[in-house]
Amino acid sequence: MTQDMRHTLTWQASVREVPKASTISVSDRALEDAGALEMAVRHAFWEACELLRRDGALMPFTVVCTSSGMEMADHPAASSDEVYEGVKTLLARVAPEAYVLCYDGSIDADGRHTDAVVCEAARRGDSEASLLALPYTIGENGYVFDDAYACVGVTSQLQRRTMSPNARLGAFSGTLLFV
Repeated sequence: MTQDMRHTLTWQASVREVPKASTISVSDRALEDAGALEMAVRHAFWEACELLRRDGALMPFTVVCTSSGMEMADHPAASSDEVYEGVKTLLARVAPEAYVLCYDGSIDADGRHTDAVVCEAARRGDSEASLLALPYTIGENGYVFDDAYACVGVTSQLQRRTMSPNARLGAFSGTLLFV
């Protein structure tokens, strides 16, 4: 993974921690009552930890939630811009109810820079995606992950908003009434 694919996040003072990945119950307001999104977040963190432990590297991937269940897609790319374009293309093609983009990043926490598994999670129609981070270190015995991940902020939603056919028709009809 190239250095430009790693994102640095500023740790927020009002971090809301969540229990370990094996028993995660997301309580962040942006993810409340999300159901499928909560499961996708749990799966993304679990998968990322397993990949790092097994392979020592993490290729960015997306978990999408559709009416038929969850699907994963890898994003092999040379730059973060290529990853984001790949994710946007996937989301436009699949139009999922929710998505989680997961990648190896870093955060500034408690005055120190640390590696972290980062997830950007959002539902269709959300204006922003929640940024969740699970800090880790690499020790003599491999990767050591913190006991909890935390919400560290928000970012722009990657799924393009689409208007329903009824909304377009209503806007078009309204225009005709005023002409």
